[in-house]
Amino acid sequence: MTGPLARLVVIELGRYVAAPFAGRLLADWGANVIKVEAPEGDPMRWGPLGDRPAWSPQFASWNRGKRSVTLDLKTSDGRAALGALLDGADVLLHNLRPAALAGLGLAPGRLRADRPHLVVCGVSGFGDAGPHASRRTFDSVVSGISGLYSQLLDPASPRPTGPAFTDLLAGMFAAQAVLAALHARDRVGGQVIDIPMLAAAACAIDDAFTTYTEAGIELTPDARQARQQIFAATAADGRHLVVHLAGDESIWREFAAVVDRPQWLDDPRFRDYRSRLTHVDALAEQVRAVLRTRPRAEWLALLHVRDIPSAPINAIADAVVDADVGGAVLVDVPVPGEAPMRMTRPVGRFGGSPVSDPAGPPAPGEHTRSIVAGLDMAPEARAAVLTTWAGRRISR
Repeated sequence: MTGPLARLVVIELGRYVAAPFAGRLLADWGANVIKVEAPEGDPMRWGPLGDRPAWSPQFASWNRGKRSVTLDLKTSDGRAALGALLDGADVLLHNLRPAALAGLGLAPGRLRADRPHLVVCGVSGFGDAGPHASRRTFDSVVSGISGLYSQLLDPASPRPTGPAFTDLLAGMFAAQAVLAALHARDRVGGQVIDIPMLAAAACAIDDAFTTYTEAGIELTPDARQARQQIFAATAADGRHLVVHLAGDESIWREFAAVVDRPQWLDDPRFRDYRSRLTHVDALAEQVRAVLRTRPRAEWLALLHVRDIPSAPINAIADAVVDADVGGAVLVDVPVPGEAPMRMTRPVGRFGGSPVSDPAGPPAPGEHTRSIVAGLDMAPEARAAVLTTWAGRRISR
């Protein structure tokens, strides 16, 4: 493996999205991430979309570049194998509730005593202590209670849409926390980290909390349009684009010139930022009306020449073939015996320790034999683990 995290060993006990996404980010940067799965596999493997025999597109996204070991952690042999894996690891990454973790002999106090070098990072819904520590939690629950949905949904017709933002935010914070703890390990040894999804979601809308506590103003989903004067519009050909008109008054002046509306500069409703903020609904109506007069490509060409922040609003199918997107962020990932997958590249370019293009996701337990064969454990226990794996291999 290459990348800045080469030689880092991460054991992942993660299911669904948050912890697996953290593991995927570490794998993207070169870490050796070993995903420990129950014999039935991570539930995300068997999503309703796609026709690959061993994973759904969603599972592939959050688990690429990892190795997979199948262990039945309900058995003493499976737990012994997990312990041997942890003995040689730098990081344990998980999203198990406290009782489940303790049931595996992995309570934080015991982990610290047995493996003082180990960084243990758990993603929880509401924290690993307190009245909600054992509450079953998913992205939607935390997005609702945190206030995040209030910044995303139409209050007249609330319907959750878009990515699992809270899961992804928690995964990113978990990956960052692991790297921070590794940086501190020479000074303090390993440590236990708790990443509550609630805190991750709240951090993402910190400006909404601060605006309310400082000014008594509750931001709504359309508040960003007003503050940053961002307008989505439909062009004459029915295609959509977005323009960003705040940040510098020169942007507004150039935009008025491009759309041939010099009178806007003298209109008392629009002459400066605060006036436009007060009359943002009227401004939005006029901006959308003028952008309906030409095809999208013409507008984008004119706006680009004048350095006005703007872009097409691409569907995913459009983004895949857009030279500025598909050519820059997508790569074909080989899959042995199957057609390659087209996936996003790892984020970040490292000049001294470049990362490789990602490997595909593992099949269930794909690396069990090779990894378990190298563990320091009793031969009888090793044989039992391999027998369980061989007898319960699964696919879609």
